[in-house]
Amino acid sequence: MLSSSAGETRRPLPPFDRARSLVPLHACTPRSIPAGRLGSCAHLSVVLRPLAIVLAAASVGCAHPQRPAVDEDRPVVESVRLEGVSALDEDAIKGGLVTRATRSWPWSTRYRLDRLALEQDLRRVETFYRLQGYFDARVTSTRVELRDGAARVVIGISEGEPTRIERVEVLGLDALAPELRRRLEERLPLRPGQVLLAADYDAALALLRGRLREAGVAQVEVEGRVEIFPERREAFVALSARPGPLVHFGDLVVEGLRIIPAAKVRAAARRAVPEGRLFSPQALEDAQAFVFELGVFETVRAVLAEPSEALPPGTVRVVAQERAANALTLGGGVGIERGLQQLELVANLRNVNLLGGASSLSWENTLGLQLLPSLFRPERVGFSGESALELTVPQVWTRTDLAGRLAYERIFRQAYSADAVSVHLGAPFRPRRFALFVPAVGFQQYARFEPVPLAAPAPPGFSTDCAPPCRLAFPEIEATYDRRDDPVSPRRGFLLLGEAQYAFPAFGGFHFLRIVPEA
Repeated sequence: MLSSSAGETRRPLPPFDRARSLVPLHACTPRSIPAGRLGSCAHLSVVLRPLAIVLAAASVGCAHPQRPAVDEDRPVVESVRLEGVSALDEDAIKGGLVTRATRSWPWSTRYRLDRLALEQDLRRVETFYRLQGYFDARVTSTRVELRDGAARVVIGISEGEPTRIERVEVLGLDALAPELRRRLEERLPLRPGQVLLAADYDAALALLRGRLREAGVAQVEVEGRVEIFPERREAFVALSARPGPLVHFGDLVVEGLRIIPAAKVRAAARRAVPEGRLFSPQALEDAQAFVFELGVFETVRAVLAEPSEALPPGTVRVVAQERAANALTLGGGVGIERGLQQLELVANLRNVNLLGGASSLSWENTLGLQLLPSLFRPERVGFSGESALELTVPQVWTRTDLAGRLAYERIFRQAYSADAVSVHLGAPFRPRRFALFVPAVGFQQYARFEPVPLAAPAPPGFSTDCAPPCRLAFPEIEATYDRRDDPVSPRRGFLLLGEAQYAFPAFGGFHFLRIVPEA
């Protein structure tokens, strides 16, 4: 709530549904605020909580201009124009208003003028400016021009000058080491000379709290205080932290298991949270990822035990929900590629705890009817398919799994058809959560190879020769570097993939080097 010493109290509506709170510490004297005008107190101090920014200094004792009389017929809004806007983005301001212009397209939504909504929008405009540091900004005029059953809304704005940060202090860090204090204080998004922005203030509080937690402080309270000097258009910002003691990872408790051995889960989690290591939220995220990558869980959550729980300090709780021990998947679809279209059936069977060691065995089968080169003008029609057994044994060595694949494949292409049997053996190695290397070796034997005469000359380098024994042997390595914040729904970061494969002529009928980068 916004309060003034003149006795006026009103609650500004939040812009874009972002609520802001204000707690006055030093009120101005009544005589310092002329009636109906902006007060000019020499010193106003406010407390800002996380996700809250000053809405006061330029609001005390303000009276809105005369509101327009709106027809009860609620005419369609033809246009909304803001006059006097130069410092901020006009479209950004209008994007947060309820009163909107109707587009000219016949199918567009028809926005009608609403008196109450327009009244609230005027407050939203002023609050939007305050969130951007313009505490003197005011709506100076409002007009509704009616013509031919349509309304043109014109809002006049006086922006004023922005309030800039005079100085920033970080309090409550005296008990920490000097080097740690320096790291915590540097590169905060609040700097002297900058315009005081709500987003920067919120980000500074979140950043300070996050850095303290990454430094090993599991329990910490962070709050802020801002003192605004309206006449000078300057602000003093104080960020205050109350950090708890440093925490080191201790015992590890696994919950939610039915058939998966707890030792496998502990071994995976301990890669990120070894006993005695200083606490950090990133280490918990890494532990959660390592456990999930076992491939036998639907969900995994790794958290530090709360002080209220009857567990020793630093205890890590890993809560996991197992997948079904045996799962059968049936499906089908249509595949469309350049020069190839197919109807496909899929049947997969998977066991996620083979022999009780968290190993997974899957049997994947596909059967497709291919029409080459297209569904509407097929020149060749035939069946393709694959049946493959895949076995994954986690944590055979430190940070290393073992993966094997045995497959039979029926290949049907425009230039040839073949039956092939392949064996693939790899050792996925993950030195860090975001890095994965998979060295592997593969062997493929073609039991039957039937080339088809081409109607046109073959492109350079293309061959359908596969003299018996027609086989392919190759070592390969795959590399993944994943810096996305969330592999499922990423909002920031990047993903790099790469693969290199070399075929030995001494072990088969092919000789090539294949490198595939991807980003």
